[in-house]
Amino acid sequence: MAILGNLIVQGTIRALNKIYTQDLDVAQTLTVTSLNTSGDIQANGFLKIGNNKEKAIIYLNNKKFATATDDWLRIDPDSSFPDGLLLHSNIVRIDGEF
Repeated sequence: MAILGNLIVQGTIRALNKIYTQDLDVAQTLTVTSLNTSGDIQANGFLKIGNNKEKAIIYLNNKKFATATDDWLRIDPDSSFPDGLLLHSNIVRIDGEF
């Protein structure tokens, strides 16, 4: 195990197991198979979730919030939010057929 104050890398880091950090700033792209955090995640660019249909799922508070595992965007597909969906807007527009 190495304990470092500041580590600046120009190129690629490949971690075979785990990286523990208090703050992580990435200038270009961070690609991970699994990301667990107890803090906030901020993105000033795109946040891409899932690179295949089986893994395009977003959880909020351990409840399935949205999926894109087929050609539909499904919000609350498992009815995990029994009070429903609250949209703070006077206008909700849905085009197409039900």
